[in-house]
Amino acid sequence: MQLVVAPAPLRIWLDKVGWRECHGVVIGPDLAHQLAQTGQAMKMVYLEPERDSTRRIASRLRDGWCELNRAEALALWEQLDQTGLAELSQVVADALCPAVESAMQRHDAPMQRLLDELPRPLPEKITARQLAQAVHLSPSRFQHRFVQHTGMAVRPYLRWLRLLTALTAIARGASLTQGAVEAGFADAAHFSRTFRRHFGFAPRHLLRMHLIG
Repeated sequence: MQLVVAPAPLRIWLDKVGWRECHGVVIGPDLAHQLAQTGQAMKMVYLEPERDSTRRIASRLRDGWCELNRAEALALWEQLDQTGLAELSQVVADALCPAVESAMQRHDAPMQRLLDELPRPLPEKITARQLAQAVHLSPSRFQHRFVQHTGMAVRPYLRWLRLLTALTAIARGASLTQGAVEAGFADAAHFSRTFRRHFGFAPRHLLRMHLIG
């Protein structure tokens, strides 16, 4: 799930919606989108899907996204710089849905335990069927509970987890190749292709912009 905020209106294209102009937007998993080129500053945050706070935010989505009003966007613009990484999703949830109670908030302890115990790095091949067997569920029942718990299907979640592991390693000073290996990608080229599909640009540009490392 992605949050984008800016002090001035930004233009964003969303699948089945078209171009919108707004101060901020929350974009759910797997929703195709594009930000218009602009010289203005903006802040982008990717939120961990399995956190209870992120599931609170998901309860506000309609058709996979929601628009923030100007006051919400500006408040978050100020707060994000003052918040540690571990608290980001909680701060966003408190700002956007302070009183929301939703079925998505229910905690699935066995599913969370499975996620906590996933091997690091992830094996190159890991299937939903293997994970379902680990928690003694049929594949269809497992997929249903997994989506309920994380807001994502298994394959996108595992892809996100690999990307997050690689980026964490690179932020500690690892090379792109080292980060790719640590995250369980077959090689640096596989990591770069996956990163480009997910974020829309190559990881080397991220290093050049000094956003990590």
